[in-house]
Amino acid sequence: MPICTRCGFRNVEGSRFCGNCGAPVSAVAIPNPPTDIKRFHSPFAVEFDPSTVSKSVKANLRKNIELLGGIEKKHIPQIYEAALSSVLAGRDHRSLVAALVRIEGMPQDRAWEITRNLHNKATEQINRERQSSLGIAHAIWMYANTPCMKDPWCDCPTAADIRQDSAHRAADGKRYDLSKGLLVDGKWTRPGVEEGCKCVSRAVLPWTTPGDAKPNAATALWFRKCAEQGDAIAQYNLGLDSSTGRGVPQDYVEAYFWFDLAAAGKPQADLTKLAVEAREEAASHLSPADLSRAQERVRKWVEGHPPKLYAPEEE
Repeated sequence: MPICTRCGFRNVEGSRFCGNCGAPVSAVAIPNPPTDIKRFHSPFAVEFDPSTVSKSVKANLRKNIELLGGIEKKHIPQIYEAALSSVLAGRDHRSLVAALVRIEGMPQDRAWEITRNLHNKATEQINRERQSSLGIAHAIWMYANTPCMKDPWCDCPTAADIRQDSAHRAADGKRYDLSKGLLVDGKWTRPGVEEGCKCVSRAVLPWTTPGDAKPNAATALWFRKCAEQGDAIAQYNLGLDSSTGRGVPQDYVEAYFWFDLAAAGKPQADLTKLAVEAREEAASHLSPADLSRAQERVRKWVEGHPPKLYAPEEE
């Protein structure tokens, strides 16, 4: 079974590129699953809700495809249909890469680069629209501590990549307007939008101010409200609050529950990785009985929150 040496994602047999981060993968023997129940991963997942892909998200997806260099105009409708299908499927990287290679005849590396960029832009807009619907107008830029470069593992990064990474690192912790973005490296942008950007954001709740350094019970309550509506970012933040006791009593069972839902909610790839790591850390503090109780709670939550039915709109 091919496993990615970059992010650890387990891919299906025959994969040459990672379905999570796009890096080339090689067949690496995977040891037998550990018997320690603390390392058990929940098999349940929260399905992506296609109804969050609004008309404006679709319009911007089409626009971003039209702005791509080296794409023949006659192929744009086909590529748009493939891209939209992949977004509606919850960031199905492989299907879009295959379509780009088949329709446009481009190299695999370029197809993966375009796929990640289109998906990141669509995901950012979906999250922003969801946050706006909850009354959230501002967010904090968070540098992911991974170089914001097209190929961060390249021995000779370009000057543009180095400049972008430096600018995004400097943006860490800055507050910005969701509708406008942040002025970074001479242009207005948002986390995860630029090619190679791995930054994420943390929502600023309506009643907080830039000077609010510590979350309190009110902010935790707002995170809970958003988390219970299926917002993966809020679920991750609520997990952090529960694991550290910020604004709520410290409770590793509660933390595991929210981290597990956040990891399954398919937010930005880097946030998914953070949620998985945080879930494992929370699990290390639990007894087998407590872990089993947390996993049973996840199962019941998923059963009680089925994905919405969706009928694609006619374009």
